[in-house]
Amino acid sequence: MKELENINEKILLHICCAPCASVPFFELPAAGMNLTGFFYNPNIYDNSEKEKRRLEVKKIEEIFKVRCVYSDDSYERYLDFIKGLENEPEGGARCLKCFEMRLLKSFEYAKNNDFKYVTTTLTISPHKNSKIIHSAGNLIAEKFPDLKFLDFDFKKKEGYKKSIQICSQYSIYRQNYCGCHFSKKVK
Repeated sequence: MKELENINEKILLHICCAPCASVPFFELPAAGMNLTGFFYNPNIYDNSEKEKRRLEVKKIEEIFKVRCVYSDDSYERYLDFIKGLENEPEGGARCLKCFEMRLLKSFEYAKNNDFKYVTTTLTISPHKNSKIIHSAGNLIAEKFPDLKFLDFDFKKKEGYKKSIQICSQYSIYRQNYCGCHFSKKVK
């Protein structure tokens, strides 16, 4: 993150889960960045899984001393948002629409709370295409002229491997599916 060490304005980091947030929580504040986590994932099926993931984010919030905000919508709202894309393959148009839903909410929160930047932990997964996520983030940023999307690719420099190590060190739960019931069926 050396190239962005001069960023000292408030950054809102959309968090999909604790394992994916572990590396950004460790690296961004260490680079002097003013980071706040934003947990918003109506796509997580079911409520017990969502609660488990939320509690794990609370755990790393305490470990790394990064303040987090928790927002929620119902799973039904997610299903309405992706309506018509139910039969898309994992990693396809349904997933892009899901990224858009979560990033849009992140930008709305950032706008209403004096943030200057938005980014996401979604890019740490080797199963997610960072270019597609960055494209979605940059398109949404066009609707918010006072905000900028940071194109971090957290899987670079062995980010995913580091997240596995951090989760092992702190006994952080690692789920085996992205979130929705469609991704659960793939496993």
